[in-house]
Amino acid sequence: MGKDAICMEEFLQDKERFADLFNGSLFLGKRVILPEELLSASEKYAEQREKESPLQKKRRERDVKMYLSCGTQLRILAVEAQKYVDYSMPVRCMNYDAQEYMKQLRELQQKNNRLILEKQVMPTTAERLCRVMKTDRLHPVYTMCLYYGREPWDGPRDLWHMMNFEAAGRGREDSLLFRDYPMWLVCVNEQTDLSHYHTDIREVFQILNCRGNKQGILNLLQDKAYGNLTEETWETIATLTDWPELLKKKKRYQKTEEEGEGYDMDSAWKEILADERARGREEGREEGREAGREEGRKKEKTSIIQNMINRNFTDKDIRAAVKCRQKTIDEVREKNACQAAR
Repeated sequence: MGKDAICMEEFLQDKERFADLFNGSLFLGKRVILPEELLSASEKYAEQREKESPLQKKRRERDVKMYLSCGTQLRILAVEAQKYVDYSMPVRCMNYDAQEYMKQLRELQQKNNRLILEKQVMPTTAERLCRVMKTDRLHPVYTMCLYYGREPWDGPRDLWHMMNFEAAGRGREDSLLFRDYPMWLVCVNEQTDLSHYHTDIREVFQILNCRGNKQGILNLLQDKAYGNLTEETWETIATLTDWPELLKKKKRYQKTEEEGEGYDMDSAWKEILADERARGREEGREEGREAGREEGRKKEKTSIIQNMINRNFTDKDIRAAVKCRQKTIDEVREKNACQAAR
């Protein structure tokens, strides 16, 4: 797992941000999901592949998962964060959800086995066979794919667009029978109005949408929120936008307790740009000096060749002494001939 993925997952483990991500993406910022109703539940699933023994299982891990408890109701919310387009994402999300439902089903079956053995319930034949009671219910699972990459998402957004209905020559008939599995995709680079977010998710998403646009970032940093970022938000922005200078100079831009103890990214970004311009000017001056030195060396070599031609040295001797090509000697002779003709 790359540093960007780890950084984003750690950022979203905060319950305030997690709730804000769902509320801002699904409910236009309305506080439907409350942080105090969330319980962290990130975990791994053991998945057995076909033709493999029970001991050969692949572990699948949810990026961020939380339980949402509203009274007696329980829901499961999960986020799969993606930096790059994944053309298998609808199947992946469906598989994660299926694994979650299988986990719940196994827990129900284990509970019912115990109740049946203790004769606390009298199951019907059908209930005994499947070990699931007619009144049993599963908790709904909601999986969001959060894409924060630079390139537009050009992958499928549901299972339908991964299907090849035309292969059998009965595309229309097959498609009518098919039951789709849509993916809940949130693309940061498709969002133009981020006012629905009320935590520092907004600052992070805005910066991500300005990657590669220095003037856009300068304009964005006029927002007072960027003058007082938390340490975690600062590190998240620095990591996801690949600004190592921000990480190196973090302490330099930390405010005092009287100023608010936050981090001032506006000042940091302006100083980084000033340093880049200064380096560019110095590099330009050095390139100019090097070009001047090269021109001087070229004139000196031409003068030596000219003197040797005047003293009737052979071209072979000139090439050996000056370490030049025959073409250079010919050019000097041609120049002499032009001057003599005038």
